[in-house]
Amino acid sequence: HTGNREAFQVGGGVESMLRILRTGDAHAQENATTALWNAMVDNEASRVDLIKHHGMPLLIQQLTTGTPIGQELAAGAIWKTCANDPSQKEEVLRAIAGLVKLLASGTTSAQEQAAGALRSACINSPTNKRELNRVNGIAALVEAVRMGTVRCKEQASAALANASANSAENQAAARHAGAIPELLNLIKTEGSPQVLECAAAALRNLCVSCAENQDELNRCGGIQPLLALLARHDASPQLLEYAMGALWKACTLSDLNRQTILACGIAPVEALRSSDSVPPEVRRCAEGLWQALGLQRGAGGGGAGGAG
Repeated sequence: HTGNREAFQVGGGVESMLRILRTGDAHAQENATTALWNAMVDNEASRVDLIKHHGMPLLIQQLTTGTPIGQELAAGAIWKTCANDPSQKEEVLRAIAGLVKLLASGTTSAQEQAAGALRSACINSPTNKRELNRVNGIAALVEAVRMGTVRCKEQASAALANASANSAENQAAARHAGAIPELLNLIKTEGSPQVLECAAAALRNLCVSCAENQDELNRCGGIQPLLALLARHDASPQLLEYAMGALWKACTLSDLNRQTILACGIAPVEALRSSDSVPPEVRRCAEGLWQALGLQRGAGGGGAGGAG
């Protein structure tokens, strides 16, 4: 309840719960972590209080010493803090090892929260990306994509996308961990729009300026499933952007991928490239792919093959 959360924060509830995390027993700490997590739902003031009173190290400690519920909610609170305050990325660095351990061996709900926290921790943070790789977090994320719940697959795919952006080291680690076939499997088998978007974004970022990953995508038969996303009648603008972007980036250093797209038929690409009903970013990616294929700006048509 919003009113209760506001009253909790105004009454000094955050500071009181942090005192319990410092001195209470396991049961009391679990209750305190639960209260903090609840207080931070749609309540920016509670998040500010948590940072002001140096609560992040206490939440990080709960990742390894807390009860299963305490671990799950500590990961959730870290996720909320990191997602809403980029200044906390440096603080969250110390949480990454614990989050990876929770992702690998925690409860189902804890794995979902840990994957989400890692997703936020890696946005625009080269230091956190390096730490994730150092503690074998890339492999843990790939395993979560393979074996997690639908929500965990979504968050883990997004975490891989963020961890791979502008990181050649993490792109290589993801390839060695088998990320590309697992992400393609999601695209072929999962119906959740959010999962599809995150998987396509991950494939795009894995392929950026990386010839090895572009070749791996081809070896795994990845071009056809990505083209199929462009032809979905229910594809969101975000999914179209990520799928088109993945195809574009997969062609920049790979003749095989260019040849495969041309052989499959470029009608879906041309349709989106020339459409006024899709967002500009989708058209920009389509134009980038068009140029990467070596086609003239004004050319149309293309093969009649299907996208699937």
